[in-house]
Amino acid sequence: MVARQAAINSRLCTGSTWELSANLVLDKPEPENGFTLRQLILNIPSRALLNKPLFHTVDMLWRSQSGITFTFLPENEEDARSYIARLIPFLKETASAWFMRLFSEEAKIRHFHSRWDNSTRRAYSAEEAELDTLLADNDEMNKTDELILSKPMGQVEVNIPDVAEMETFPTLYNDNDLVSTFNSGTKSRLSTQPSLSFTPRIILPTKTIPSKSTQRLT
Repeated sequence: MVARQAAINSRLCTGSTWELSANLVLDKPEPENGFTLRQLILNIPSRALLNKPLFHTVDMLWRSQSGITFTFLPENEEDARSYIARLIPFLKETASAWFMRLFSEEAKIRHFHSRWDNSTRRAYSAEEAELDTLLADNDEMNKTDELILSKPMGQVEVNIPDVAEMETFPTLYNDNDLVSTFNSGTKSRLSTQPSLSFTPRIILPTKTIPSKSTQRLT
């Protein structure tokens, strides 16, 4: 288990943000539906890995009052960077307005003009949206493929480990041994069902031969 956890940790990427007013609000439920910020983040699906979440974990940063840290696989790096850097625009467009009170005033001002595009998983400013509508669709010189993440991301930090080779589907999701980390529904190899092929061998009791001293006594 120790070796497995070390292997998983060496492959996971991390990202942190300090835009919350206090990281204790990570598990504060929304009054109407009861969802927490942690639940919303962990329910974001991955586009690179089918039926898997985008983030592996999201937790309070050690010895920090406002920081939270995310872990994710390298396959999800592009989307993970976008969500971590633009968490406020994402929540403004997809979740209850109640979640805005969980962030600092400075962070809300910084993202005041940002808008979230759920189809591309990217954020853009209101000025960019207005300008884009004025540009001719066939004018390629006025379009750009530059990611919005190239702009300053505020209080955000992302660390990506050196991974030699990407996998088509990470092997850590395919574990099927007795201590399954990612597949909680995996059946154990140990079976409590009786064997259908086992035939018990009946051993007859051996006949004891009386010793000579016993014969004399009788």
